Amino acid sequence: MPTATEEELGPGQTRPSRIRDWFWAPVAPCMMRAFRSVPVSWLEPLSRFAARLWARWPREREIMRRNFSRILNIDIKSPQGAQLAANVYRNQIICAMESIRAIHQPELVKLEGLAEMRETLRRTERAGKGQLVVTAHLGSWEMIGLFTPDLIEGSFHELAKPMRIKAFTRHLEKLRRQAGVHVLWNNNKLLLRQMLRTLRDGDTLGLAVDQKPKGLRGPVVDFFDRPTEFVGGPGAVAARTGCAVVGIFCTRLGSFTYRMSTEVLYEASDEQRDAREITQSLATAIERAVRQAPDQWPWTYRRWIYDDDGWQGPRGEKPARKATAANAAADVPADAGTTTSSG
Repeated sequence: MPTATEEELGPGQTRPSRIRDWFWAPVAPCMMRAFRSVPVSWLEPLSRFAARLWARWPREREIMRRNFSRILNIDIKSPQGAQLAANVYRNQIICAMESIRAIHQPELVKLEGLAEMRETLRRTERAGKGQLVVTAHLGSWEMIGLFTPDLIEGSFHELAKPMRIKAFTRHLEKLRRQAGVHVLWNNNKLLLRQMLRTLRDGDTLGLAVDQKPKGLRGPVVDFFDRPTEFVGGPGAVAARTGCAVVGIFCTRLGSFTYRMSTEVLYEASDEQRDAREITQSLATAIERAVRQAPDQWPWTYRRWIYDDDGWQGPRGEKPARKATAANAAADVPADAGTTTSSG
């Protein structure tokens, strides 16, 4: 099982980063323990308070305004837009809080659709070609990683992105191991080999695919009626291995209450597949899930390039380098926060 070693987490640290990691190493576990002691009844009011503070950040609000206007045709200043924006902020925070709490107290969580999810994963797993579980940063994607290991017969591997603060990365990885999750870090040079080995061993690989990784180009698909660069790794890997592809989305219904929506996008097959067609299917499935719960998706993220923005990429970075065959297959974001690192 991979561990969050310094080699996997990145190149040599600078002096400021060493100081930062030295400071956070003892603080991160203490913060986690303190959070576990917060009464459950406080989480909702805390999330509303934090959401009001977050809403004051001009950069994220401007990104949200553009996304609402161009994608949803909603004015953020209208009553509908203002309410949607408030819900987006609050849902991201409360879902992150409940996800972290659920790692320590899974008995708090009530899940609808869990029996169907188990039946589907067991069936696709029996084909013996491995299965790719794809999701989005919608609702609580961490819940999927938390409960999937108990629903399948083989091992569950999760593609994750290290957090900037390594102390949190190590602590969250420890918690994932306790839950039976094998972590694959998305900046590991051996990532493609690990992904392929996972599927060829007949195991399950989970990852979030709705964001565009920094520095890589992907195939252009139709996403919310706009040409959009999408991550190409999952489609390439699925086409190469013939594994089953299952879409699972976890949306919040109420306090510690969630619904698991499971859909088989591709059955395991030895027939030749088109990677771009698979990628379009993933984008379509994600769009369908987001439209059903638009207030639980991070509209504060620069997902699209608009003609009058002056942005050079989905996140405003410099023109991306051309992807090689190896890094294109690794073109997959995932959240380690407790599944992009929670939150």
